[in-house]
Amino acid sequence: MDFSLQKIFLIVMFAECFVGVALHVFVVAFHLMRWKTLKSQKTYTKILTCLAISRSFLLLHMSLFNILLLFFPWVFHNINLRSTFLVEVNFLHFTNLWITTFLFGFYCVKITSYNHTLFIYLKTRVSRLVPHFIAACILISLASSLPFGYCVFYLPQYISANVSMENMTMHNTAYKENARNKTLLFLVGSFPPFLIYCVAIYLLIRSLWHHTREMTSSEKGFQNPNIEAHVKAVKSMTLFLFCSILYFVCMSILFSDVIHDSNPWKMVNPIIIFALPSVHSAFIISSNFKLKQTLIEIYHSLIKCF
Repeated sequence: MDFSLQKIFLIVMFAECFVGVALHVFVVAFHLMRWKTLKSQKTYTKILTCLAISRSFLLLHMSLFNILLLFFPWVFHNINLRSTFLVEVNFLHFTNLWITTFLFGFYCVKITSYNHTLFIYLKTRVSRLVPHFIAACILISLASSLPFGYCVFYLPQYISANVSMENMTMHNTAYKENARNKTLLFLVGSFPPFLIYCVAIYLLIRSLWHHTREMTSSEKGFQNPNIEAHVKAVKSMTLFLFCSILYFVCMSILFSDVIHDSNPWKMVNPIIIFALPSVHSAFIISSNFKLKQTLIEIYHSLIKCF
């Protein structure tokens, strides 16, 4: 890929990273200020705060990784540093995925009206179990990411011009095996939370849509504000499900190394990965009146200052 084109893609990723981190820092600061003022914090705001923190670190870490990979590739010739970076980025990815799963699992338990024993049990205890669930998310993410440092072996970034054909064949075989190892570890670590996440969103959509149909049958069309709110929630959850599937597919492609380095899609893929968590956070802000109003006030204040 042309180096100038790589720089353009990198600038786009930096812009996405800046906007995403700014949104996440705003969410964290807003909830911490309200926690300080009210001396208490709602359960879902605790989960949102942890999610915003994990996403900020993920965006910053992936930005640093792309900078080093583009401008200082020799840094990754060190096997220990390469393994450390790989473990860290996967730890942040798994943490983000598990906390997101926990967030929608919490919504599913609190919003839906299923009468199953498990739902009733969780509905009465989920608020007290939040710290334990967050700690479990971090520990599971750490356990899922550590194999990347031990099981994925180091491969040099270049092949000397004087190597034999046999060595080149061995290198290509090792590279393919390395890619398979990374993909397998990624899928094993990502599939359980992703599956739970999809099931939680499906149950939410099913419950909300069923409730919307019941309300519609007793009202005159969709003019009732409660019905409109439920329809909006169904559309939002459907959008989140689509974004999650797209994110999972892009991350799988990134780890599988099926795209050659000279292919422009090699850089487009991280751009999509950078955008999706920020889009989700932006939607959370826009759907929360207090968050949205505070952000607008900050924006107008900045405009006046400049």
